[in-house]
Amino acid sequence: MSVLNYYALQREVKVRAGNMGLSVVFEDKCAPRTDGKYIYLERPAPDMNDNKKIVWWYMFEHELGHNHPELMSVWDLMKEKKISTQSFLGFVFNVLEDHRQEMYDRGHYKGRDRRIQDGYYTFMTTEAKWDSYGQDAAPMKRQAAEALFCWDAMQRTEWMPRLAGLGEQIYDKHMNPQQREWVDRLNAGGYGTVLKSGIDEREEYELVLKILEEVFELDPEKEEQESADEYERATGGSPDSGGAGNESGSGAKGDGESGREGVSSGDDGEGSKSGPAGRRTTDGTVDYSDLLAHNHDDRDDDGTGSGESFSNLTINYDNYKPTAWPDADLDDFILQDYSKEPATTPGRYHSALTPESKGLSKKVKRLLMIKGQSRYEHAQKRGKISPKSLYRTAQGGEAARKVFKKKQVNNMLDTAVTVLMDCSGSMGNHKFKHAGQSLVLLNDAIAPLGIPLEMLGFTTRGAAPKHGIFKSFNKRVSQEQLILNVSEFAAGGMNSNSDGESLLFAYDRLLRQDTQRKILLVLSDGQPACGYGDSMSHTISVVKDIEKQGMVELCSIGILDDTVRRIYSNWRVINNSNELEGAVLGVIKDHIISYS
Repeated sequence: MSVLNYYALQREVKVRAGNMGLSVVFEDKCAPRTDGKYIYLERPAPDMNDNKKIVWWYMFEHELGHNHPELMSVWDLMKEKKISTQSFLGFVFNVLEDHRQEMYDRGHYKGRDRRIQDGYYTFMTTEAKWDSYGQDAAPMKRQAAEALFCWDAMQRTEWMPRLAGLGEQIYDKHMNPQQREWVDRLNAGGYGTVLKSGIDEREEYELVLKILEEVFELDPEKEEQESADEYERATGGSPDSGGAGNESGSGAKGDGESGREGVSSGDDGEGSKSGPAGRRTTDGTVDYSDLLAHNHDDRDDDGTGSGESFSNLTINYDNYKPTAWPDADLDDFILQDYSKEPATTPGRYHSALTPESKGLSKKVKRLLMIKGQSRYEHAQKRGKISPKSLYRTAQGGEAARKVFKKKQVNNMLDTAVTVLMDCSGSMGNHKFKHAGQSLVLLNDAIAPLGIPLEMLGFTTRGAAPKHGIFKSFNKRVSQEQLILNVSEFAAGGMNSNSDGESLLFAYDRLLRQDTQRKILLVLSDGQPACGYGDSMSHTISVVKDIEKQGMVELCSIGILDDTVRRIYSNWRVINNSNELEGAVLGVIKDHIISYS
């Protein structure tokens, strides 16, 4: 996954979850799950390969599906019946419920359908641990769980055509004779037809009991009791505590006793370890966790939730060596939005940010009059008759057909611009003055043209990126208010600067503008530095990705420093106040109102 899509991905899942009244929590090591209030996901990484990204989206869609308003009554049933997903009954119920909720609403949202199908297929073909299947020495309920999983893959083929033949392949290669007999019983018994007939959660529970008795020849009442006992152990007997780590969300955040999907092994023997590693745990339970695409317990093996149960400063860069960069969560960002709450208190730099130049906007208007004119292209095969080209009719052949003209409309104003200003400690004094005046000049020159313009500032607070929205795309701001916003932001602390993260923040906002062209201008001394990672390496990587993708035109003005040349392909430098207006005008001329 491109680093450029990293924050867009986070934004999408949080917005979609928020629309359902849910919050998303990203964890470094996480078994995907939901508790009805939160969806827990593994923190996405920009370097996720294609398969991992497909499975990651599948996990999100899956957990979101458990919170569908018309399916949420399953939580009440799990409380009422005291269903623990650490029991075998709970495992069977969970497999059927996963099937039911993923199939629900299919055909209504093509994007969701594609993610569910592709994700399940990718998980089954790249992450499922098939070599551990079909071991005769494994506990009976472990073997039964594997058979159920094989049958479920077969049943999904009807509405997941990409899975055609996959269940049969599992059956042929990974099932032992006893497991094949169970799968045959499941197929012959019509249980799949019932599951896919639109049953509710109570009918689904009755189907689970029938499968336990008719297919696996287990006593349903005994299995219900074992599930209830496990539920009571995990919740302390409280009816309001929720299930034993139930995925459906009936348990509160942090509930659950173990990170395994387990059940008392019964006649298979207590406390022994038989079969492949991980099949039987030291406490005599059977481990099903590797059979599921996600863990259904809210805690991990150590009970803490921290493990994974399933699954004028100058910097000298001459001797710089790149190191790894820790990716940030959007929740870590600090935002001061002056478009919603304008600044009222002048900061230290307030009196220094008014530019001396008064004529830039007039120069820009003159440029616009010259470059903004539409023009005609002659010698065309279609269009209006061009008197200048009528002589071609006497030439005959192909040339005689090119007697038309077409009007070429200049689309240079179909552009959105973001100006991103470095407000870190290295930008103090004269650097900040020049950058701030450049910001004001750009606002005075561009905003009157009707071009969508956003102006942002960035620094850090502690280990978190901090951003200020001095001017938003959809609101005009006066020169005085803009100066107030910038000076107040600086007064809040000019600290470190994580340029790469701030570029991604600005880039993500700019991409949402519905314009043909998008321009991102950075005002900086080109000295990324923060205390929690290699900001220079990360910034260079982000800039290369933006420039390579080509969706946004990126340029920089170096403020009293030429370090920007190390980072940006398009750059110019201001060395003194006399160069300020020329540099700003050059950017406007070369990038913003250039003919296209």
